[in-house]
Parts: sequence; C-alpha cells; structure tokens
Amino acid sequence: MNFSFEGYPDLKFKEGETILEFAIRNQIPLNHSCGGNATCGTCRVLVTSNLEHLPERNEVEKEISEDRSFSEFERLACQLNCGPNLTVKLPD
Repeated sequence: MNFSFEGYPDLKFKEGETILEFAIRNQIPLNHSCGGNATCGTCRVLVTSNLEHLPERNEVEKEISEDRSFSEFERLACQLNCGPNLTVKLPD
C-alpha cells in the first residue's frame, strides 16, 4: 500500500519527502505559515491509519504539539515524512 492523502487519490510520494513537500508539489491546500520551518504549527495533518508505526515526534514537533495540545494523531506535515501504509487528511 502507498502513502495516501485522503481526498487526493493516485498521487505518488518521493522517497524522503515530507508530507508538506508532498502537499505543495501536488497543490493540496495545506497551511504552512512559516514555510515548513517548524515554527508555526499550521501544517497540522490528521493521521488516519498506521499511527502506531510512525516515529516519535522530534523535539521541535513535540514542543509545538504540547503548546497547542495536539492529540496523538495530529502531526506536523513539515516534520513527518511520507511513508508506505500511512494515510493522512486535512483537519476539518
């Protein structure tokens, strides 16, 4: 199974590409006020499958997620790479 962004089927990710890079390349309307520098927290996505296989948040993402009270399935697209069997969606 491939990486999937709900509502945007049949798009392929590039090895080592962050979810934010994937979204920009595919013109998916994902906010990113700081340009992917992990300072704003606006590129939040919701992980809808295989959360248990994701790496732990790095220190920057951990700090932002604690400041904004993210749930465990909310991740920053600029800090998380696309990967097989991972599905994400835009927040409502």
